[in-house]
Amino acid sequence: MSTIYVNHEPPTYKEQLVHTARRFPHYAKSYVQGLFPIVGWLPRYNLTWLTGDLIAGITVGVIVVPQGMAYAKVAQLPPEYGLYSSFVGLCPTAVMSLLIGQAILSIGTAEYSAPQIASCLTLFSGLVTLVIGLIRLGVLVDFIPNPAIAGFMTGSCITIIIGQLPKLFGITGIKSSLAAYLILGYTLKGLPHTQLDLAFGAVGLVWLYTVKYSVQYFTRRYPKRERLLFFFGIARNAILVIVGTLIAYLINLHKTTSPISILKKVPSGFRQMHPPITTPAILSLIAPYIVPTVIILILEHVAIAKSFGRVNDYKSKQTIITIVC
Repeated sequence: MSTIYVNHEPPTYKEQLVHTARRFPHYAKSYVQGLFPIVGWLPRYNLTWLTGDLIAGITVGVIVVPQGMAYAKVAQLPPEYGLYSSFVGLCPTAVMSLLIGQAILSIGTAEYSAPQIASCLTLFSGLVTLVIGLIRLGVLVDFIPNPAIAGFMTGSCITIIIGQLPKLFGITGIKSSLAAYLILGYTLKGLPHTQLDLAFGAVGLVWLYTVKYSVQYFTRRYPKRERLLFFFGIARNAILVIVGTLIAYLINLHKTTSPISILKKVPSGFRQMHPPITTPAILSLIAPYIVPTVIILILEHVAIAKSFGRVNDYKSKQTIITIVC
């Protein structure tokens, strides 16, 4: 039996151009829908999901208050800036806060304040990230080895933990701009000067991890109580913040000095709202930090999105656009 081969000539460039022009409305519609997936799923939203979404929103809202202020301190910014950033879709992360803080400490100019440097660096890093997302260059992240991402994240976490040790023990006089091994050494050297802060910090850590693993244990033992235990587990942060704040208020009542380190008064409202300063002088200072900030920003969020995407079966390609929205 003979075999017949049909050789089709490939389309010319003109034919490809005509085909693309005819299909342009379809391509444009698909592109816009890809940028705003809410258009596709919002009409199919099930109102039975509203209760769970509302609980999740309240829980996250309670958690981001102390978390935002803590990240602001890591970024060498006043605590109120952490609260301002908590209103956006994606709050700052520990690694990004550390990177911003290192940039501020490295620049260290008297002409520009830390918030001015941070806002300018954030603006231009966001613009670069937006361009990368719009032209679909996020696929390049897929070529970065997972061990490299894991190593970076682990190293950053260790650096952050060591950087917070002096505050946990209440030891003052240790500069956060020092290398991690120097901070660790000075912390060990200053252990005889440990303050009451350690009691608050240690009790808080014990509470968080005890509740976490207790909920996991009792969930396996009493599966019928899984939902109740789940909500108690995610509420442990809020409980710690409320109780800790109450205790700190009581022990500082009618006192001029505090036995523990507290934030003191955090300004209310949006103060001094204005566009970021983008003078050539400040741009020359932040320019070396834009590229590493963009890389770390994309790596961190894409890695998190992919891990959740594998578990919950959804696509993570919108992450880069979401970062700047």
